[in-house]
Amino acid sequence: RGGQENPNIVAAADLLAERIPRATLRIVPAAGHHLNMESPEQFDAAVLSFLRAAGIDGARPVKGEGACA
Repeated sequence: RGGQENPNIVAAADLLAERIPRATLRIVPAAGHHLNMESPEQFDAAVLSFLRAAGIDGARPVKGEGACA
């Protein structure tokens, strides 16, 4: 979630991270609700890390095509 997110979304994200087994909550301080557009490099890195941890091979960004392309 973004560090500049709406307080209601922050509370929901925190609750989900607390209750979902093996969940990881990542916070990007300078971003708000549109994390994938505001901080695409950090968003992509978090998603790729998740996919690799899940054992999905070959997870890598496609040059010129971000998460919101």
